[in-house]
Amino acid sequence: MNHHLHHIQIAPFDAKTFERIAGARFTATIAELGRGEKQIVLAPFSVGEALSSAGYFEFSKLGCYTIDVRIERPGAARPVHTSFDCQHH
Repeated sequence: MNHHLHHIQIAPFDAKTFERIAGARFTATIAELGRGEKQIVLAPFSVGEALSSAGYFEFSKLGCYTIDVRIERPGAARPVHTSFDCQHH
């Protein structure tokens, strides 16, 4: 078992209507402080009628990482980004 392999799942909702967003594409960039970054395209899937996107990535070592998610919505003029820090220990 690889203790550095992690799963990221995105379940997009519209901030105004609170409805799930269909057809969006997601790319996650995982960056390790002082090192390079890797990018993964999150694959769409559904459980029943609940839409999500997910993928796997590997932390190379223990430490702090920044995960940036790029969200491309159908019909949107430009993508949206959100970021969060993750402490792998």
